[in-house]
Amino acid sequence: MFTFALALRVEGVAVPEIAAELTISSGENAGRPPSVASPYRAQH
Repeated sequence: MFTFALALRVEGVAVPEIAAELTISSGENAGRPPSVASPYRAQH
């Protein structure tokens, strides 16, 4: 998931748009999009 997010960020896609396109694949929040902060954290 975060590899895809980082690739989109390199292409210049805004982080809120990236978060809306992602889906958590496992765990309690499976099927939901991550918070906007998650892609920001993945950058570092």
